[in-house]
Amino acid sequence: MNHRVEVIVGQRCRSCDEAEALWGSIAQELGVNIAVRRIDADAKAGAGVTALPVLHVDGRAIAVGVPTPARARELLARALTTP
Repeated sequence: MNHRVEVIVGQRCRSCDEAEALWGSIAQELGVNIAVRRIDADAKAGAGVTALPVLHVDGRAIAVGVPTPARARELLARALTTP
């Protein structure tokens, strides 16, 4: 099954930059494509998120913030094996 993996990050946000790099690295390790969506504070509510950065897999929030690399790997691997 092809999963839609998306990290939603803010403009000018240090944590968001860290999350984008982390999730990109983990996705590459796991062999999946990841989309990055940058939004501003005004668009956050319209994007259906309450906090940034956030990782969505198939439209479901999997992680908020910047987890450790080990935790990120675990969360994304589990989300990709869940139907």
